[in-house]
Amino acid sequence: FFIFQALVSKMFALSLLLALISYIHSANGYILSGYICPQCTSAPNPNWLIQNVNKFYTRVNIAFIIYNKDGTIANQFDDPSKNFTLTPQMISDLKSSGFEVFISIGGGAGPVLDCDTDNNSQFIDNFLNGILNITATYGFDGVDFDI
Repeated sequence: FFIFQALVSKMFALSLLLALISYIHSANGYILSGYICPQCTSAPNPNWLIQNVNKFYTRVNIAFIIYNKDGTIANQFDDPSKNFTLTPQMISDLKSSGFEVFISIGGGAGPVLDCDTDNNSQFIDNFLNGILNITATYGFDGVDFDI
């Protein structure tokens, strides 16, 4: 059972990593979701990316926030080396352009949520409060769990 569970977890993680752009049918048409990852080497100019999102996207995921061992949330989407700081106005502008904007938690370099060791009330409180706080502060429409 544990081998099967580990295999499924690895397959699931791999599918999340490979699905950086996902196409999902829905009752209203489709969701085409793209990631903007300012600290990734594939994004040399995040400011340009924010201003030039592919018009066919319906959702933009800003990547990434991570969580610490105690469940507190850490911002990994600002990148001073690229002169980039995400602002609530950037999120508002994306939303005004017709995009849903989600914050993405985790990512390839982020921690893996371990329900066996992370199952305590302090971790859960910190984790949920941190996500709610960053979502409200920036005005995100939702959360993309890439963990």
